[in-house]
Amino acid sequence: MKTYKNAINKIKASESFKAQTAEMLVCQQANKKKFRFAPVAAIAASLAVVIALGAVFFPMSKENKSFVITANAAELNDNSFTTIGELPANNWRADVEKNEIYVIADFTLEVKGENIKNITYTIDNGAFAVPDNNDKLILTKQADKNVCVPKRENKSFYSEITAKYNNQIDTTNDNVEIVFNPAKIDKDIILIAERYGKFADVWVYDTEAEKLNNYQKTTEEFFSGAVKDCRIKVQAEYSDGTIETQRLTYNADVKLYTEPLTFHTKNGDETRNVYIAKVNLKAKLA
Repeated sequence: MKTYKNAINKIKASESFKAQTAEMLVCQQANKKKFRFAPVAAIAASLAVVIALGAVFFPMSKENKSFVITANAAELNDNSFTTIGELPANNWRADVEKNEIYVIADFTLEVKGENIKNITYTIDNGAFAVPDNNDKLILTKQADKNVCVPKRENKSFYSEITAKYNNQIDTTNDNVEIVFNPAKIDKDIILIAERYGKFADVWVYDTEAEKLNNYQKTTEEFFSGAVKDCRIKVQAEYSDGTIETQRLTYNADVKLYTEPLTFHTKNGDETRNVYIAKVNLKAKLA
């Protein structure tokens, strides 16, 4: 910079011209220094584009859901719960003295995808009830002793089962069931179970508005409380040996509908509308 100033001072020109020329030279030097950083920024930008493209064309494995899970032919998603069936009214138990609470539903899960070899189901807060004469499933792991299960003749209980993709569980013929347990039987769920037990033993008539509201609320609290802690891990093993995992969570809601019922009384037959609870089992990807 000193050399430039000396050269300018030797030029016979006005002071304003010298000052303007010196300023131009300073700007040129500054621009040269800045220019050296431009390729680095360009490289960084290029790398960002490459990384972004990589995220599009080569997604992380946890986002790459290449198989679909259905239940009763309804495809499950991770946005909202999907109704997958109705819980039978008699497939539950609430023995508060023995701390036994469970709900039972048919196994209706199915996996759809390409190049899948095996499917493994692992359950938390529950068990799979499998017939003892089963010759289709690979029974990997028995259910823990602390899992609350019903007494089922000719059935055993497992926490992990595996099926061949081309020979999956048939809901109608294989008679496999899911037993749902609450994660913890505390005072709250015992009180709910006691209230529901009282409702389950009596008829609720369409003229009993307050009782009707309590009936729906208590029924929904009982069944959703029994199934909501259950988690099922679904692992698909592909032909190349890779494994992909998805998880399911459950819930339940209740719809009431009326049905005419005829009672035999000393004054003759009497028909009244009674309310019956329809319990919908729901599932979604966790």
